[in-house]
Amino acid sequence: MKPLNLDNKPCSPISSNCVVWQGPDIPCIHLCTGDSISEVIHKLATELCEVLETLKVSNYDLTCFSTISCGPQNFQELVQFILDQLCLLEGGTPSSSGGTVVPIARPVQPIGMAEQLEIISKPTFTAARASETCPDCVVTVPDEFVVGTQRTMQLVDYAVTMGERIAGIVTEVSLQKDQITDITIRLTDLENAPAPVFPALTVQANCDIGTVPAATDSDVQIILQQFFNALWCDFYAVTGTTTALTTAISTQSIANTDNTLTNPAADYQTEYPTWVTTPTTVANTLTNIWLAIYDIYTSLPPTAVTVDTTNTVELDITAGLQISAKIKDTGWADLNGFDFYSGTAVKPQVRRVGNVLHFRGFVFVPLDNGAGGIHGLSSYTDYNNIPTCIPGTAGAGAVSISTGGVISFNGGISAIPASITGDNLDGTYRLPYPAVLSRPMIISGTVGTSLTAASNLGITDAGVLYIASLRDQEQTGTTTGVIGGSHLRFITSNVRSGESVPNYINSATDIHNFPAAGVNNLVGETDFGGIDYTWPFTCDAGDSGNLGGFFVSIDGLTAFLDCSADITATTCY
Repeated sequence: MKPLNLDNKPCSPISSNCVVWQGPDIPCIHLCTGDSISEVIHKLATELCEVLETLKVSNYDLTCFSTISCGPQNFQELVQFILDQLCLLEGGTPSSSGGTVVPIARPVQPIGMAEQLEIISKPTFTAARASETCPDCVVTVPDEFVVGTQRTMQLVDYAVTMGERIAGIVTEVSLQKDQITDITIRLTDLENAPAPVFPALTVQANCDIGTVPAATDSDVQIILQQFFNALWCDFYAVTGTTTALTTAISTQSIANTDNTLTNPAADYQTEYPTWVTTPTTVANTLTNIWLAIYDIYTSLPPTAVTVDTTNTVELDITAGLQISAKIKDTGWADLNGFDFYSGTAVKPQVRRVGNVLHFRGFVFVPLDNGAGGIHGLSSYTDYNNIPTCIPGTAGAGAVSISTGGVISFNGGISAIPASITGDNLDGTYRLPYPAVLSRPMIISGTVGTSLTAASNLGITDAGVLYIASLRDQEQTGTTTGVIGGSHLRFITSNVRSGESVPNYINSATDIHNFPAAGVNNLVGETDFGGIDYTWPFTCDAGDSGNLGGFFVSIDGLTAFLDCSADITATTCY
């Protein structure tokens, strides 16, 4: 190639290392498409040197032809000599000798040790049998002529094989010369070609990058420098490292199974379908953060929150957030099951304050009207003149009576209205035992007296208001009892129609005192100033079937809702 310092104007010198071989691959010399011209020439020159070394006659040992006085001087004479010898072996006459060539025989005299060592040390042939006469002798061949594991062959075969190899080499050398000529021409063309001019690589950015304005053709290297120095470094400093971002993502404190504030019955993954259950990117985290903020925002009241101090609750206020709290109070509401009340007869009522129910008013056991209905109660004195004590078990406001002696109001279902609560109580609540029921009576047209009954009044956890008669108490826990054996019978009326009304305040009435020692029957004085008053009906107030018209105050009865009940009622101001 031309030296780089050759003055060859106007051509520009170019290094052969920059020129590549674009011809086909040449496997025999390990030449591949894409190798530089320097590599191509080096490989061709190396192969040529090896060929020239192979063609040197001095590299071949002809000592077995002992009668030769002047051997071949070049490779062509060597090949011709071998051919002549082969011709003689075949019984022909070599054309190069005019038919006068005499076969050359190998001497048969013994070879000394020194000569044998010399023959062994030579890299080409070595006679295997010294006693045989060449050319019919066996020689050891180089690795290039080994077939399988056979490392020896007859001299004649070896000569033929070598001739074929030499012919192939001559052909290959001719082809290589042609290729070298072609390469030389191409290399000359490349050396004389003008140096290539590479266009500058530019790009337009859609936004300003440092000092590079948007929509301006700028060199890529300048844009990269501005991007890293003016944008990326500051951005990376603000966002933190990848490890820091990954740690921040993994610190999400709201789980997908947590209940939302807007809808406490639903969790986040149910209420918000776009919630990312397992966030792995900053985008996932931002999605969850916005959903959590939206949930908080939606759950807040639409107006400003203010706070007032009350007699029941006092709250502190900070940072301008005002919060007020009052105990929830429903106000009074009529109990269910007292539809027979009207006029001035106010129905018994219940009021809820927080989770506590308070009761008030008079509970009357309705009276049967004898026609499948109930005597109405327009005032609390309406039952005083009705000579019956049978409870009303049919019609609006009817009660139900169990076989054991328990009267249940509102037909045996909850007496608490839905406006107060729909939840159960946390247990059964009762008035202090015994609750004394009264039944004012008008006898003889204008004279009044009163019947009483020791009973048990309460409300069940299901909201059923009931009165248990004394008979029910006497047989509590069993199906029978010593009916009438309770001392509460002293305050429980048991009267019979037509019999006289006793005068318990008369000094002659033997209830608390005995005239003399010993067992005495109780005697009730019936003297009311010479007038004998009699009962207008029969009534055993110890039996639930005879408590019609009796009443009792439920003031003071309280009950608590189940602790799991949610307090939902209007606020009492």
